[in-house]
Amino acid sequence: MANNMCNYLVKKLLDHALGVAAYTMPTTIYVGLFTADPTKTGAAATEITGNAYARKAMAFNAATLGAGNTANTADVVWPQATGAWGTISHVVLFDALSGGNPLFYGPLSAPQVVANTNTFQIKSGQSSVAMS
Repeated sequence: MANNMCNYLVKKLLDHALGVAAYTMPTTIYVGLFTADPTKTGAAATEITGNAYARKAMAFNAATLGAGNTANTADVVWPQATGAWGTISHVVLFDALSGGNPLFYGPLSAPQVVANTNTFQIKSGQSSVAMS
């Protein structure tokens, strides 16, 4: 799912790798659900709000050397929606539960409608992140 690096992270990693400024890794990664492409800016304008929605923590395996990819290590399950969330088409990985900085973004393999009383989940291994 999330496989494109956001502008914020590109700058931070480039500065870090070139000795310009240190980048401190986030202690927790949170995944946000979106109804439209947030682009490289990770703009939160189309992130779901209200109706029992909140970003969820997501953990990842260590990246594979050479392949430059990783995937989430456990199921991530949102609570039952208390109202329609709309059609979820994209996810963004953030460094904070709210606000914060966008790190990676990407489309779902298939958009999913979340109506009132539905739940949304990302199964273990379904969210991959790659760098090459």
